Amino acid sequence: MDFITTFGTFASVIVAISLTIKRVKLFRYLNFMGAMLFAGYGYLIGSLPIVIVNLFIAVVDIYFYLPLILNREKFEFIANSSETKYYSELFIKHYKKDILKFFPNFQEETLREMNSAYILRDMVPVLLMLYKNSEGEDIEILMDYATPQFRDHKSSSYFFEYAVHHLDIDLSKKKFFKVHSAVPKHDRYLKKMGFKRIGETKTFQKAI
Repeated sequence: MDFITTFGTFASVIVAISLTIKRVKLFRYLNFMGAMLFAGYGYLIGSLPIVIVNLFIAVVDIYFYLPLILNREKFEFIANSSETKYYSELFIKHYKKDILKFFPNFQEETLREMNSAYILRDMVPVLLMLYKNSEGEDIEILMDYATPQFRDHKSSSYFFEYAVHHLDIDLSKKKFFKVHSAVPKHDRYLKKMGFKRIGETKTFQKAI
């Protein structure tokens, strides 16, 4: 396989990968890179239509990408009301298959025993926190599930840095967030959020 063919194949792979991405910003970024590479491939083989079409795609990607990084989203939260408990049942039913990838031991029956908080971005519910305000120095997080399109950790950061201070919790008696993890993907997320593993267990802890 010569260089030009290899280059064109690589560009095609980048475009194909971009189409599998659910996160909008990452999709636009990869699609832009693939379009630019494919435009370069069109130039190398002397195909003006390929160059023009892919440059057009790249411009479209830039047009939709810039507002995503320039506009400041408005974060809000809704916590622990009869409305959130009812909505949680619908939310979990809709995302249940994906939820079980990260929380395989989750059972809907436990929902009634938990406190719940939703993080909204521009009024769209994007993250569900289920937590237990039990006695002791820990706030136990049972679930911190973000919808696939919004897994950039901003929603979780908003909860831990801001929303938690406005929940019905006496933080003067609390020292740590505690989370039990069941899958490696969740482990990696927790470490990015500043949690540390407790010994050799699957329990992670983060200072409040």
